[in-house]
Amino acid sequence: MTSLPSARLTALRRREQHPNLLGAWGFDEGTGTIARDSSEHNASLTVSPSLAWVAGHSAGTAISNTGGGGSSAYTTWTVSVPITIMGWARPTDLTPGSTRPLFGIWDTSDFSGSTQCAISAQRGDFGTPNVLQGNVRVNGGLVEIAHTALTVNTWYHLALSYDGTTIRLFRDGSEVATVSITGTIFSAAYFFAVVPGPTNAQVDDARVFNAALTAAQVAAFMGDPVAP
Repeated sequence: MTSLPSARLTALRRREQHPNLLGAWGFDEGTGTIARDSSEHNASLTVSPSLAWVAGHSAGTAISNTGGGGSSAYTTWTVSVPITIMGWARPTDLTPGSTRPLFGIWDTSDFSGSTQCAISAQRGDFGTPNVLQGNVRVNGGLVEIAHTALTVNTWYHLALSYDGTTIRLFRDGSEVATVSITGTIFSAAYFFAVVPGPTNAQVDDARVFNAALTAAQVAAFMGDPVAP
């Protein structure tokens, strides 16, 4: 096993332990308006009342949006490079031309602001439409990294990383696309948000790191559910 995956101390451990982990949300609460952060940073997400709790990708529960505009599970966030965002996602509608954000960092908590670093099941309003897409705003300009289309009602593990020179997109533990670009993400007060409206999707086991993970490290976390 590579050096980054979390070390579980016991089966009852309540915190994810990893030096580069900034946040980890398992969405196993199953009810309420708070999704607990299992990292040591205590960055719990505020869950909009219109979101739903549904069955998770393997066990427990996940968070779901059925197209409610202005809805998300979110917390304030400051971006740094390097960065990796990851999580399990299940798009429940992929109407051609629609935009289906899954999780990431935006200027606002509801997807209406500028994208900083995010994964979408597809975007109908930018670059290559109707395919899996990652976006990172490098030096003020939004960069696209895309892969083939997802299938509706199917769970995928997705990750996006940027190390200051290369953006990488991962799907089910494998690196599927890269874009070379040198720069940084401008530091400001942003929001990390999950299933922001107007998406139709479910998300489970989301994590953020201040490191650019390799494919092997991403694959290891894919098989390691967030600590409850």
